[in-house]
Amino acid sequence: VLKNDVIDSSWKEKKIAIIGQENTFKIIKSKDEPKNPETTTNIPINKDEITTSCNCVAFRFDGVQDYWLNDVQLAYINTFIEKNIPLTVGIIADSFGNDQKITAIVKDASSKNKIEIASEGIGSTPFTNYSKQEQDKLLKQSIVEILNNAGVRPHIFVPPQNQYNEDTKQVLIENKFTHVSGSVSQEEVLEFPLKDETLYKFPETATTGKYDVEQNLFVGISNDETFADTVDSLKKYGFAVITSNPQQFAIIKNGTYTNQINENQFNELSGLIKKLQSEKIRIVFIGKINLDSETIILPQWIKKNAGWWADDQIDDITFVQGIQYMIQKEIIKIPKSSDATDTENKEIP
Repeated sequence: VLKNDVIDSSWKEKKIAIIGQENTFKIIKSKDEPKNPETTTNIPINKDEITTSCNCVAFRFDGVQDYWLNDVQLAYINTFIEKNIPLTVGIIADSFGNDQKITAIVKDASSKNKIEIASEGIGSTPFTNYSKQEQDKLLKQSIVEILNNAGVRPHIFVPPQNQYNEDTKQVLIENKFTHVSGSVSQEEVLEFPLKDETLYKFPETATTGKYDVEQNLFVGISNDETFADTVDSLKKYGFAVITSNPQQFAIIKNGTYTNQINENQFNELSGLIKKLQSEKIRIVFIGKINLDSETIILPQWIKKNAGWWADDQIDDITFVQGIQYMIQKEIIKIPKSSDATDTENKEIP
C-alpha cells in the first residue's frame, strides 16, 4: 500500500498471482505502529525484462583442408548435406584447393547453400601474434584463396586457435566480415548481443569432442554431454555453437589418427541431431543466428509468480494457471501440436 509514494508498513503484505482472472483477497492493517516516514524506502519501479533469443544451434566444423583425414571430413560434411541441415565449415585457406576429393564437395555444397563457408585464416598461428597490418594482409589472402577455390567470399571468421584481439576485430570490419566465432574461454566478457552489432561474436559454447591429456589426442564425447552444454548455452546466451573437428571422428590406432571413420562417434552425432530436432531446437548457420533471433518482453510479474511458487507461497495449480494465461495471451509460444490448455495435468517439470 502506498502513502505519498512510499511503502506504508502499517499494512500487511499479500502475495497474489496474476493469472488473468479475478482474485478476491483481503488486506488487513497491522496493529504495529508505522515506522518513521523518514526511514521508509521508495518503491522500486518494476520494469519488464527485455531479452533477445535465437533458441537455435549452429554446427561449426573446423580444420577443413586438403588430404588430411579427407574421408572423415567428407563423411562429416555429407552427414549434414544428406539430412539437409545447415553446417558452417571453417577452411584453412592456404591448405585448401588442391585435393579435389574435398574441394569439389565443399564447392558444390556451398553453391547450393547447403553449407556456409568460414575463413580460418592462413596457417595455424594465432592472429594475436601479428600486427594489425599483418593481420589485414593475412585476412585478405584468405579471402582470395577461398574465393578462388570454393567460389564464395567468406564473411564468417574462425580465428586460428580461437584467439583474436581488437586489431583483429578492426580488420574484420574493414574487410566486411560480419561474424567472428572463437571460444567462450577467449572472450573477455560473456555477453554476445544478437541485435544491432557491426561484428557479431558467436563463440563455441559446446563441442562434440575434447582433448585427452593422457592420449595427447582429441577424442569424441557422448551426445548427452554435448546436448547438456548446448541447453546450458541456450539458457545463458539465447544460442549455441557446437564445434567439431575431423580428429574427433577418426579411428585412432597406435596413438595416431587414421583416415577411417569412427562409426561410434558418427552415431553420437546423429543422436545429438535427433535430440535437437525432437526438442524443436532450430539448427542454423552461424551467419543466421542474429537474423533468426527474436526480442522477447517478459513481464515482471512472471518472475514474481515463479519466485513465489519456488518458495511455496503459491500452489502448483495457481502457478499452472499463470503459465496457461501466458500461453493464451501468446506471451509464451509453444508448438501447435502441444496441448497447452490441459487443466488436468498439473505436474510441473
